[in-house]
Amino acid sequence: MGPTVPFCDTPEQSAVVGIVAGPLGGAVGVVPGWEPVGVAVAAGVLAVIGDLGTHAVRGDEQFREALEQLGSR
Repeated sequence: MGPTVPFCDTPEQSAVVGIVAGPLGGAVGVVPGWEPVGVAVAAGVLAVIGDLGTHAVRGDEQFREALEQLGSR
């Protein structure tokens, strides 16, 4: 059985990043005239990048442990 994925210790951070990524992804996708699916993908990619980037900048313990777990594979 593989390692378990714990719940995020910073759900507020993820929510804020998601709220910011939505309109930003909309702007990125609407300006060039992307279809709704492209806009949603852009928002999702920005949310993932933003959340991981924020964890990396903050250097929180859960993120460091996750990186160590990935590195030990």
